[in-house]
Amino acid sequence: MYGLTRTGKTSILKYLGDEIDGAKIRLQGKEYVVCTFLWELNEAAEYKKASDFWEYVLSTQIFDHLEKYGIDTTGYNFPTQPRAKDFVLLLTFLHNKGYYPLILVDEFSYIKTLMDDKVINSAFLAAIRQHSLNGLASFIFAGTYDIKDL
Repeated sequence: MYGLTRTGKTSILKYLGDEIDGAKIRLQGKEYVVCTFLWELNEAAEYKKASDFWEYVLSTQIFDHLEKYGIDTTGYNFPTQPRAKDFVLLLTFLHNKGYYPLILVDEFSYIKTLMDDKVINSAFLAAIRQHSLNGLASFIFAGTYDIKDL
């Protein structure tokens, strides 16, 4: 989803998240509960190290919110300093518990800043795509951007 500044993209994204959060869906014959998480890339872009980025998107924005869904994390050894490889591990953990993450990515235009600053690289986008294709999560992106820059 994209548009001009101050046109309601963030409001729509949050509304969608609130409306679908907790919904039951069936994928490949198994029922899952949708759990929504919000990544605000403008906040993530403030971090200049990959380790800080991963702590923000995985620990602060996903793992720390699991209790709101009543997800028992006992026995799951979530690292204190998560890295890129922990992303698929966390998604797989949620998948095995019967949860389907829907990650709402706001201010997607900051992806370029994160890549320019070498906090993430194109492998990050490839991983998101692969996780979607594998049925581990879905992503909705919102933001303004110049397509030439991307």
